[in-house]
Amino acid sequence: MNTYRIKNGEHFLMDGKTLEGGELIELPADLAEMHKSRIDLVPPEKAGKADAKQA
Repeated sequence: MNTYRIKNGEHFLMDGKTLEGGELIELPADLAEMHKSRIDLVPPEKAGKADAKQA
């Protein structure tokens, strides 16, 4: 699983919640490939910092 940032203007419905553009999401590679036009990969070092800020 990798961490991705949802592109601005995009929405994801996941586990009954709507995620907006700019939010972080973890996806397995096959789902990320299907939605690659809607998400950007977040480098692992930045993903860790973002998770720490949200906690």
